[in-house]
Amino acid sequence: MCVQTLSSSLLLLAASSAFESHLPGHWTPRALLSITYLAVCATALTYQLLFWLLSRVPLAVIGVMPLLDTLVAVLLGVVMLGERVDASLLMGGALILSSAALANLPSSPPAPAPSEPTGTSTGAGPLASSPRRAA
Repeated sequence: MCVQTLSSSLLLLAASSAFESHLPGHWTPRALLSITYLAVCATALTYQLLFWLLSRVPLAVIGVMPLLDTLVAVLLGVVMLGERVDASLLMGGALILSSAALANLPSSPPAPAPSEPTGTSTGAGPLASSPRRAA
């Protein structure tokens, strides 16, 4: 995981220097603190918690977490930033919650295999051929 994150970071750094080198950048203490927070808390700590959870929580629950993250982010935007709530926001939230609920439904037991009617089995298996009768 570390190799993937570092290699992605190098690609993003190269893309940033290629496409954004003409834009001004200000390395203030607040900007450096923000980058450090994102690197440590939002990336490294999150991966550590994910790997800790993998052995303790069913995989279906972990798969739903990104859906719920999106919902929490939108709700925080509404509460903290005063974003407008409209029909599309409510519909999106309903879709997220319903997909999370569907992903966590208990699985149904597998259907039993169909049984052969009595008297038709040759005992030689499904690929056995029956002898032909002369007419």
